[in-house]
Amino acid sequence: MSMTLLFLFTISVQENIWTNYYVGTIGDSNKIQMSLSGNLDSDDVLRGSYFYEKHGIPLDLRPKGNDLVEYHKGDPTGRFPLIFEKSESEFQGTWQSADKKRQLPFHLKRISGSLIIRMDSDFGSCQSEVPDFFGAGSALKAWAVQRQAHEIKKQVQSLTESELQQLEGPIKSGFTISYTIHYYSEALVSLNIEHSHYSGPLYAEGRSALILVVSDGTVKELQLGDLLLPGAEAKLLSRLSGALEESLAARDGDEPMTTEDFGDIPFLITPLHIRFIFDRDPDNDAIFPYRDLVGLLDPQSTVGRFLPKTDK
Repeated sequence: MSMTLLFLFTISVQENIWTNYYVGTIGDSNKIQMSLSGNLDSDDVLRGSYFYEKHGIPLDLRPKGNDLVEYHKGDPTGRFPLIFEKSESEFQGTWQSADKKRQLPFHLKRISGSLIIRMDSDFGSCQSEVPDFFGAGSALKAWAVQRQAHEIKKQVQSLTESELQQLEGPIKSGFTISYTIHYYSEALVSLNIEHSHYSGPLYAEGRSALILVVSDGTVKELQLGDLLLPGAEAKLLSRLSGALEESLAARDGDEPMTTEDFGDIPFLITPLHIRFIFDRDPDNDAIFPYRDLVGLLDPQSTVGRFLPKTDK
């Protein structure tokens, strides 16, 4: 079974934005996934991304004139008509290649949406993306703040007395947490804590991704082992390690990345792939389409609905 490994570059966005997530088909039932974003005070699309499952290619989307132009490695490869409105839940139209020689019908349905809001807490100020329509945001926000507060308290306890005195002011003034919540169904969400820091002499920055299952207002962390068939974890992590090191070694000037414990790799779930995050570096994010994980992921697990059907 061939393995597809893609690297994504994540841009940290400062302004308040809305984001919608879509899944659908293009051409002869080829699966696609799309996300579009814009300013909260406008319906206009400012940017987006587009994942074509058949070829495993991530593309950038940018508005231009009356079209939403797709780019691969900086070159325009095609365009969608700019018909997207953030309040609409379904779209269809015709995609056209950059050379105008090919046209394919597409159909997209919104599966989730998010808004950036600001929230105050006992621990500081949080900037978060909260869904338009699933109602579990408050539980997730509270969980994220408590987790980060716990981590910072652990760091503080390990400081020397002089370091603690230096940090006393910044701790009292609070810290900022930025994180993103993606909703794929009422029971399946993912939380990506982008970074945490407090201003002052000690600066701590981290990046982690957690899958959470929300039920009746409770929050639970979902581990990688919860998704795998019995005995599949070692095989998956070995394959993941080899593919990542091979890909990094092929990049000019890069040394293969090594990780002591692949069992601690954070991950995010989407309807088309699992995204693994390595070494706290956005350049090392890796996408594995579900077709490459058949036989490793448990069809009865939370991601079972996303696995391609196989003939028995």
